[in-house]
Amino acid sequence: MKTIVPDILLPWLWRIEVPSDTLPPYQTTNTYLIADQGTGLLVDPGFKDNNSYHEVLNILKLAKIDKLQGVLLTHGHSDHNAGLCKLLDNTPGLTIYLHSADSNHIPKHIKTTPLKGGDLLTAGNKLIKTHHTPGHSPGHVIFEIFEGQAILVGDLVSGQGSTWLGLPDGNIKAYLSSLDLAQSLDSKILGPGHGPICHNPNARIEAVRSHRLARQQQILGIVLKEQQITLSELRNTVYPQLDSRLVPPASRTLLAHLEKLVQEGKVNRLDASEEGPYSSSY
Repeated sequence: MKTIVPDILLPWLWRIEVPSDTLPPYQTTNTYLIADQGTGLLVDPGFKDNNSYHEVLNILKLAKIDKLQGVLLTHGHSDHNAGLCKLLDNTPGLTIYLHSADSNHIPKHIKTTPLKGGDLLTAGNKLIKTHHTPGHSPGHVIFEIFEGQAILVGDLVSGQGSTWLGLPDGNIKAYLSSLDLAQSLDSKILGPGHGPICHNPNARIEAVRSHRLARQQQILGIVLKEQQITLSELRNTVYPQLDSRLVPPASRTLLAHLEKLVQEGKVNRLDASEEGPYSSSY
């Protein structure tokens, strides 16, 4: 049984990487513990196995948590909440915080307490502010911890590469606005949902934005060049030699970009089907 080694980011902020059913290239989700004065809030328990659950319990013990006040979910996707049932089985009545726009992703028997942008929560003397950051999903939020200026950003930003963004949940325009909001917080530590911690958050956010805009320009350029193209043809051009397991998420990502370009009047969809074809509006 492999031991999960915790990463103490600050005296009151802990991280562990737990195995989860997430998208490649990642195989783990970052679960965080905000701990102060014997109380704690757990963020994104995406673990899928009993070993990870017991490692979470061990970290609560190491952090000297007498009372776990609740669980904060950045969004409703299963690789961030798979451990909820195990936690609730052993801690009945545990408060689960989630934005209502993502409640459709949670099993119906699990009761959640709605979060919205601007909500304030505490763990001991640590103050946590919620910011609504749609884009990856409609109800995605990030958590700003004032002391130490840390932000826990879920799938708004990954530690490396780019986070997945696709229909039906994804919205490119909203996502770019959410990146602007996160950057405005001018934090010192960025805790992503997947991958390593970032100690230069604004530079990382800028890199993510640039990548997303470059992909959008690439897609528009291909449509302009081909004049008329189907979704499958576009996918094969943008992602040549794609692993078959990644064909569906890649298609959903391209559709999110195409939706934004259609809304902006730069691209036309020539058929009601998502397959298209698509053509340039120029």
